[in-house]
Amino acid sequence: MQQPSTRNELFKILGVGFGVAVTVGGTIGTGILRKPGPIAAQLGDPGLIMALWIGVSLYAFLGTLCTIELGTSVPRAGAWYVYAQRAFGNYAGFVVGINSWLGTCSALGFGVYTMSEYLALLIPSLAGYESYVAAAILLGLTVIHWIGLALASSFQNIMSLLKGIGLFAFVAVCYLYGNEVTVEEAQ
Repeated sequence: MQQPSTRNELFKILGVGFGVAVTVGGTIGTGILRKPGPIAAQLGDPGLIMALWIGVSLYAFLGTLCTIELGTSVPRAGAWYVYAQRAFGNYAGFVVGINSWLGTCSALGFGVYTMSEYLALLIPSLAGYESYVAAAILLGLTVIHWIGLALASSFQNIMSLLKGIGLFAFVAVCYLYGNEVTVEEAQ
């Protein structure tokens, strides 16, 4: 009888499609839908806005490549904790792991609150209840993940696909009807 491994190894459950869905979902999330407007308002110049967007996209792409390399060279559960602990020791691993967890919690909170703001724009009766809507979304996501990994993976794939379709549709509409509105009218 084979003994179970005592190492903290990853199970081969999720595939490349899930990894792509998580990357796309994280990129198209609040980074695309919420943050560019205020940043573009501060920059003002369209050329500078596009240069910044391209630069940040390249930076994110290079970061993704580094993360893929780390994940394949150190295939252990624990993400950033594992990498920092291996490179710098237990204390650095702990600090990086806690910061990663806090960052994930903050990003999730910001993401669901942003979603509730957009839902309030689409469904005006939700205006004023954004915090409650965000809590309900978070509870729904928790239930989906609690049910099981297969459902959570499928949900992630579907949501990432919908985000991609939505972003593509938005760009297409802007391209088709963008000449009908001047910058002065849009402001």
